[in-house]
Amino acid sequence: MTQYHEELPVSCPPGGAANVNAELFKAIDGRQPNVDDFKSFAEKDREGIDKALCQSWGLSVWPSMDAVDHALKTYKFFTKKRIIKFSVTPADGTLMVTPSSAQPEHHTFWKYRSCNLLNSCQIVITPGQN
Repeated sequence: MTQYHEELPVSCPPGGAANVNAELFKAIDGRQPNVDDFKSFAEKDREGIDKALCQSWGLSVWPSMDAVDHALKTYKFFTKKRIIKFSVTPADGTLMVTPSSAQPEHHTFWKYRSCNLLNSCQIVITPGQN
């Protein structure tokens, strides 16, 4: 039995993903963080997501406020969202740098099924504040 979601593709997360102690940042849609904010696009059955891709099963996160600021300047739709900060430990899952040309500091966090990150998060940016 896997410690990750049972539908993850084979070899997911990749071998380069590591257990870490870190503060991470994530965009959310609602006014307050909730458990759905910590579900991957694949878990949410988001339209257009390929569940065969490992990254679809992880959370899209940033490792620093500098990376958040860069994302807010690069993608204007993030300015309409709240940004939360939350803490992870090796008991919560694994993290890997998954950069793109537009977001060189983008990371993906694959959480363990038993992980509950809701208690460790706080809103750090609200719409209009950025």
